[in-house]
Amino acid sequence: MERKNTLKPGSIEIPLLCELAGDSAHLIHARWVAGVLVLLATVICVHVLDLPLPEGPLYVLGALILLYNTALAFYTRRSYIPDPLLCITHTRKILILQISLDLMSMAAFLHLTGGICSPAKPLLLIHVLVVAILMSRQIALLFVSLDVVMIALIAFFEFLGLLPHYSVTPAFPPNTYADEIYVVSRLAFIALASFAIGYLTTTIMNRQRRRDHRIAHLLLTAQKVSATLSLSELTVDLADCAAEALSVQGASVRLIDESSGRLVFCGAHGLSQTYCEDCPPEIPREILEEELLTNPPIIIHDVDQDTRLQDPKALLREGIRSMVTAPILSHGKPLGILNVYAKDPYAFKAPHTDFIMKIAYLGATAIENALSFKRLELSGQERGMFVRMVTHELRTPVASAQSLVKTLLRGLAGDFAEKQYTLLARVDVRLEQLMNLINDLLALAAERIVDFEKYVHPVPIQQNVKQVIHQLSDEIESRKIELTVHEKETEFYTQATEDGLIKIFENLISNAIKYTPAGGKISVEMESLGQLARIRITDNGIGIPAEDLPHIWDEFYRARNAKRTGIMGTGLGLSIVKHYVDSFGGLIDLTSVEGEGTNILVTFPLCHEPPPSSEAEIDVGN
Repeated sequence: MERKNTLKPGSIEIPLLCELAGDSAHLIHARWVAGVLVLLATVICVHVLDLPLPEGPLYVLGALILLYNTALAFYTRRSYIPDPLLCITHTRKILILQISLDLMSMAAFLHLTGGICSPAKPLLLIHVLVVAILMSRQIALLFVSLDVVMIALIAFFEFLGLLPHYSVTPAFPPNTYADEIYVVSRLAFIALASFAIGYLTTTIMNRQRRRDHRIAHLLLTAQKVSATLSLSELTVDLADCAAEALSVQGASVRLIDESSGRLVFCGAHGLSQTYCEDCPPEIPREILEEELLTNPPIIIHDVDQDTRLQDPKALLREGIRSMVTAPILSHGKPLGILNVYAKDPYAFKAPHTDFIMKIAYLGATAIENALSFKRLELSGQERGMFVRMVTHELRTPVASAQSLVKTLLRGLAGDFAEKQYTLLARVDVRLEQLMNLINDLLALAAERIVDFEKYVHPVPIQQNVKQVIHQLSDEIESRKIELTVHEKETEFYTQATEDGLIKIFENLISNAIKYTPAGGKISVEMESLGQLARIRITDNGIGIPAEDLPHIWDEFYRARNAKRTGIMGTGLGLSIVKHYVDSFGGLIDLTSVEGEGTNILVTFPLCHEPPPSSEAEIDVGN
């Protein structure tokens, strides 16, 4: 009922992986422009505008920017980490390294262009803006503080004469950098503007990232719940997505039982097994019906104080202090409820409840589909049971009639005229065909009502194939067919049922015998390659027309050249084979050329040989 989460939910303040990688690439591209602009601006300012800039150090700074940007570009292209969470951490570290190097480059550039009097001071605010957009609030405010400290240290050291001051703006008096009032007022303005921009930008970006985070989780929820028609898997996926999207303690899904009308626990995330099994619905049904249908969702801000709860102590023992209950509605019809739990009181605000309602809406469509599929499945099983019952009832009288006819044909009831004997022989053939049809219908019905996963166990492949060949040996000899068997010295096993495996190869090999002319050749090759068992059956019989190949797995379908031969068949054999192979986790591939023969390759996953013991077996054909 509960499935543990294997991935830690990411912080809502961390951008998505693709967004981080794109931001890193954009920074590198922008830095190429910045490095070239430093060099180009130095040339223009010194040689065209005749400003007293330190030409040499600025050239060195521009070259260093281009140099470390080259190293960063090379490193980011070479480094690849397949794990998404590790890749996010790695990309964030690269971003922090880039921002740190840019901070040092910015400090050098401001110092070389006038320090506290530099006309390039607005570039510092651009750096603050970039950091606030790319990083979480804590890291962004840390870098804003470093920016302010950096410009303050430059101004302080120039004021004390520990660093040379470059006066590059003729409009400023030469000693402006030593004016205490000017320096303090400028630093105060820069600090105020930097922190204001940093705080406002991170607030906006955090809100946007929360929205992106929830949209991503809504897409993930839609993908998960639409990927399965199993009601148990679907409800657990829905609870997983709701809890992980909001980074809360847990979630649960209760659905209305169609027979009793009670709310039944179907899936949970982050809750103990005891709570899932023992706890009744948290909110009484009459309150649910009244509030959920009129003003959804129901918000319990504090479990310890809310009087609407049936058993608040059970919630408190589970560590739950607040919760939201959202209705799961399909076309206005209630299917159940989605509960989301948090360990803190007053944890849910309006954006959270809106998001929970959207998840419940997505889940409602998927749950309705799963319930419809379940009804269809039950209907198919009922039809299968009916077919199985009817054909089983037909089997006894047909078998009795067949036995009586064979007794007459053996002459045990006296002699017959030749014409009477011919008529009895034709009746015997028709009864044999009817018995084959009944057996195929029984096998077909079994496909729809038997859950093979309950009965599979390690079954020897080569032993069962050879058993089938032995059972068909009389027919092989009577038709003078040359049968070649290639097998391994050691037996290999697959997870299946013996009866199912025999039916697969009985159908395939008997088809090869039936549709191969007398004196033809059939080859059966068995081998194990890696973790797979491969069985190839090849004949040089009549083959299958190309236009019939797409339909050979359909029920009651027979190729047109098979019908022309006059050989009787039901058209169910290959359909039954395909279902058994799929049920046992295998693959089957058929290639054929009309008039040349057919090649069938069956592949099964291998498993270990079972310990010697008696294995339970089910005969799905009887």
